[in-house]
Formats: sequence, structure tokens, C-alpha cells
Amino acid sequence: DVERSRGLGDVYKRQALEKVKERDFESPKKKFGLKTKDISKFLARQDTEKRPAPMSIEHCVLAAGKTNFPYHCHATEWEMYYALRGVAQMRTEAGIEDFNAGECAVCPPGDAHQIINESAEDFEYLVITNNAPFDTFYYPDSDKVFVAPMLGANKDVGKDAMWTTFKEGATTDYWQGEE
Repeated sequence: DVERSRGLGDVYKRQALEKVKERDFESPKKKFGLKTKDISKFLARQDTEKRPAPMSIEHCVLAAGKTNFPYHCHATEWEMYYALRGVAQMRTEAGIEDFNAGECAVCPPGDAHQIINESAEDFEYLVITNNAPFDTFYYPDSDKVFVAPMLGANKDVGKDAMWTTFKEGATTDYWQGEE
């Protein structure tokens, strides 16, 4: 077995993307939506040593007329986007620019970003992150902060208690102020 002879173990054997379960989500008013395949989680489940993945990679399809997520930035996570097929727009603090197949964009911690697909075709891309063990997200359009429920933070307080609006000082849900 070629992969095993290189010392990579079972988890790193080639895997077909069709084996990875697709997750499809859409916001209540249907502005945001995305189909994703979490490749790194799929591979991690096959690791007999149960090691955390050193990076995260997701295969994403953004349908025509959709936006991937509300405009946001991460406190600790680096994200690299690699456009595979189609054309969309990447919104950053510098403005909105076309994002075409074959291009790559890197969003370091603290840089707000969002992908918008105003074309008539699906936009397909990979997102690769450093898989930080803890992250906090800030949403400039709605002035919300989210503390990821990892390492015990917000683990047992319910989904609504994770969102805080600084302006009002109250808890809120994910979509409030976004659509």
C-alpha cells in the first residue's frame, strides 16, 4: 500500500468527495445559504488515533443569488479561499471585488470578509483554515460577537446565549440584523 509505506496511516488515504456528507443551510429569509462538505472532519473520523486536524478544509458551493455568511471576521482563524468554478464577489474592508475561478484570497484574523454570488451560476470554492482551537467572530454589520463553543465556552448555556449585541447588551440569535 503506497500511502501506508510513506508512514501516513489510514486517515490520509485518498478519499472520494462523494463519500463526504453534504450539509446544506439557508437563513430564514433565504439571503444566506451554502452547501458544504467538511473534508477534514470526514478524514478525522477515520483516524484511529483521534488526533485533531491541523487544518480545516471545506468544499463549498454557493448558489446563484446567495451570500455565504453575514460579513464577519475571526479573532484567531486564518481563512484561505480557492475559487474552483464560477465567479462571485469577495467583500472585504477594502470593498467588493470580483472573485474568479483559479484565484485565491487569504483573510487573516481581524479582516472582515464575505462571499456574494450575484451571477446566474453556482460558485464553487475551497476554504482552508488553520483550525484554531478557539475562535471569536465579530459581525460588523450587526455589531454582534460570537464566542465559539469550544474549550467549554458557551457549551451548556444554549444557542441564544452565545450571541451578544454590544449596542443593546442583550443576547440575540444568529440572523438578527443580517437580513
